[in-house]
Formats: sequence, structure tokens, C-alpha cells
Amino acid sequence: MTFNSITFLLFFAVVMGLHYSPLPWTAKKINLLIASYIFYSAWNPPFVLVLMFSTLFDWVAARLINGAQTQRGRNLCMAASVAANLGLLGFFKYGAFLLANFVSALAVLGVDFHPAHPDIVLPIGISFYTFQSLSYTLGVYRRDLEPTPSLLDYALYVMLALVAFDLNWSRAGLRRLWVPLAAAAAGASIGAGSLALLGLLPARIAFATGFGFGWYTLTGALVAANAGAAFGFLAFLTNFLRENLTMVTSPWAGPVVGGEGMTAVAGATSMDTTLYFITHFADPEAGSLALASGLVLTITASIAVPLVLGAL
Repeated sequence: MTFNSITFLLFFAVVMGLHYSPLPWTAKKINLLIASYIFYSAWNPPFVLVLMFSTLFDWVAARLINGAQTQRGRNLCMAASVAANLGLLGFFKYGAFLLANFVSALAVLGVDFHPAHPDIVLPIGISFYTFQSLSYTLGVYRRDLEPTPSLLDYALYVMLALVAFDLNWSRAGLRRLWVPLAAAAAGASIGAGSLALLGLLPARIAFATGFGFGWYTLTGALVAANAGAAFGFLAFLTNFLRENLTMVTSPWAGPVVGGEGMTAVAGATSMDTTLYFITHFADPEAGSLALASGLVLTITASIAVPLVLGAL
């Protein structure tokens, strides 16, 4: 269902008509949730079940965390939430890549393994709602949040990360674009240089990994093709963690380092997967800064990674 289609215009008119009708507030929330699920499932209906599972699991997990009588019980519930969320994310988003690297690693050891090709389709926005949901259970676990008794309200909160967050355009923010760009470049250079000087990694691998700026699918694939599966997996994992740790830590790090700091930490991912977390937790006015910085670093990574691998 595309935004410029007649179907969407009719769908939007019906949803807005019901929302602004004299219905009870609970009925309006139900209307918004059903409409959000319909809109999300228009591309591939079965994937809405994954979203519903994640929502229900973490709503229950948060209530169990809050009601646990012992710290061990809280830890177990939190661990279950982390395992469920990262398990879903890992399977859908990284399963095929990890399997390919596992097969390559076995080949290095002399094991000839040919598994069936996994036909995995990536659900739209899975990174967004996974970490939106996980940040909620983490907030309850840390006692920063009280669990909501309403599953309806929580389901709408999760959908907020997919279909309805604000993005403010700020020209003033763009004047500070050099700050996250300089910080991201300096961090990558210092980190890669330190690893190379200490002899922990070959220079070209260290710098290629650092200059990926969080673009793990590009960096992992290029390093693997150039230097083998082991280094490719390392490059993939390093940049993968950059993206996902930005999401996980944004509720606490965002208010401390601000929009510029979180944009620098996010690197190339600030234009897409981590954009919501930067504007939601760090600075609502940082949207234009994050988009521009992510775009510049994405272009830079696509040029710098192959150049470094070929030059050093």
C-alpha cells in the first residue's frame, strides 16, 4: 500500500473519519491500532504476527519483571526478553549472512558443509520495533519506568516506532553537521590505528572495519571477499554492534551526549535504523542533522572501505 495510491487515500480517509468521530477514546485507540496493523501487513501479512508476538511477549515480560519478588526472577525475565527480541532480529536480519560465514569457516577447517539455502525475507522495520520494545523492558528492569497495565496502550507505543514518529527539520542543526562527522571519523581512525599499532589486526582490516561506520552488510561482505570469512565476520560483528548498541543505550546515553553525540555514535545508521532513537531519546531537533550525517557517512563508507582494502 503506497502513499500515492488511491487505496491508501481511501484507507486514510476511513481511519481519520473514525478517529475524529464521537467515539469513546478507547474505541479510537483500537481503531488506530487495527489500522496500523493493516498498514504494516499490507506488504506481507504473516509478518504482522512477528510484530504481535514481540509486543505481547515484552508486555508480559515487563509485568513479570515488575512483579518478581527476587532479583534472580527479575534477571530471568529480562534475559528472556533480550533472548526473544535479539533471537528474532538475529534470525530474520542476520541469519543468511551468519550461515554463509559459518559455512566458510568450516571450509577453512576442511569441513565440506552444504546446508539448504535459507529463503529468509526481512520484515519491514524489525530493528525499529525490536529495540523500541526492548528499551521498554530494560526501562522497567532498571526501575526507570512503571509497566503499563494496558496492552492496547503498549501495542500503540510499539507501533509508534514504525508508522508515526515526528521528524523536525532544522537548518540550525545542519550548521553543526561537522561535529558528528568529525567525531565519527576521529573515532574510527583512532580505534583502527590503535588496533593496527598494537598488532591486534592488520591495518587494512582495522581501517576498513572502522570506516564502515556501522554499515555491516557492506563492510562484512567486502572484508570477507578480500581477506576471508574470519575477518569478514569480525567486520560484520563490529559494525553490527555499533548499530544495535546505539539503539539499546540511547534511552540513557542520549540525554547525556545529546543529538550530536548520538549521531556520531550511530555513524551511517543515523539516517535510517537509529534515526528514531536519536530524535526520541537524544534530541527531537536532531533529525535533519542525523539524516545528513548518516547520508554523508554512508557515501563515505561505500568509497573508503574498498579503497582501504585495496590500498593497504
